[in-house]
Amino acid sequence: MKRMFFIAIIFSVFFSACAENSSNMYFSVSPDFFKPYFPENEMHIEAGDILTIRFYYHPELNSKVVVRPDGRISLTFFQGLYVMGLTPEELQKKLVALYKKDFVDPAINVDIERRLNDNVFVTGEVLLGGMKALNVNKTIGQILSESGVIFANAALDSTILIRKRSPEEYRVYKIDARLENGKERDVYLIPGDTVFVPKNTITLLGDFVQKYIRNIIPMNTSVGLGFTYELHNDN
Repeated sequence: MKRMFFIAIIFSVFFSACAENSSNMYFSVSPDFFKPYFPENEMHIEAGDILTIRFYYHPELNSKVVVRPDGRISLTFFQGLYVMGLTPEELQKKLVALYKKDFVDPAINVDIERRLNDNVFVTGEVLLGGMKALNVNKTIGQILSESGVIFANAALDSTILIRKRSPEEYRVYKIDARLENGKERDVYLIPGDTVFVPKNTITLLGDFVQKYIRNIIPMNTSVGLGFTYELHNDN
């Protein structure tokens, strides 16, 4: 039950439709599932990210800062700079424009050292579950290899992938993670994904989700459930 707590938190939001209207909805998996996430997606600074800011000619100004929840950072001479949503390159240009008022041709480098939200969560029949950093391209097969699958118990053919589609919507995918003889195609993970390895093969995905959600979330909890389900295909 503790392993499922994280999944319960994920679904404790209002979804976009009613469960009875979406329990039989299935859609084709997007081709993007089989493409690397990095570096195709441009990096934008988010709250909680750790930034490294280096001044080539003035190393005494070098800083390592955490982006505050309000999206701001504080540097020498400049406090409360709003940086959320900028790319490192955009922030670099912004800092050069600010510091050139006091320094001649400041050379500044900005890098995202660590991202707060570039993680996936692995749970179920694994020895090393929990939050996993996703700072390079990884697939479900790779993350499960790192997590120590308990093969005697795990139903890898019914591996569950929970993916955020919007602030109000999560979708559940049934993935065959056995990857036998190259028949199945491995799926690339993106930040925020949850991977769950069940004990038993899942035949009805909708019933599985409803069962576990209802077992975890108290009946008197105000939750609007509107799940949509997408199945992995081998095409």
